[in-house]
Amino acid sequence: MAVIRFQEEPKHSWVVAGWAYRQILEDVITNLPGDSEVVSTLATYAETDGIIIDLLQPDLGSRISRAIKQVTEDILAGRLRSGIHDKPFGNPHMIEEYRKGLRQLLDTIPASSH
Repeated sequence: MAVIRFQEEPKHSWVVAGWAYRQILEDVITNLPGDSEVVSTLATYAETDGIIIDLLQPDLGSRISRAIKQVTEDILAGRLRSGIHDKPFGNPHMIEEYRKGLRQLLDTIPASSH
């Protein structure tokens, strides 16, 4: 299991299987041009089981939250293709599980971080 915590309240934490956590971070890294600080931070946290965004420097945390929200919305809307499609486990069932997880992720992102 892994977690992305946006704020301390439990409703603002996304707790998922490690593969889903690593996949959204990879999708953000791949689709976020121009913000090397966000990319390097996410690349570091992709090697762990979680990121506590509200403990990061506030500006960085806000940029990461916005990036996660944007990439998640774009994948769900079909504007971006997730890297899960290229993974050995990227079968239709796992892709649908990932999409289900992304919908839950959107619900955990607090309005104040947009």
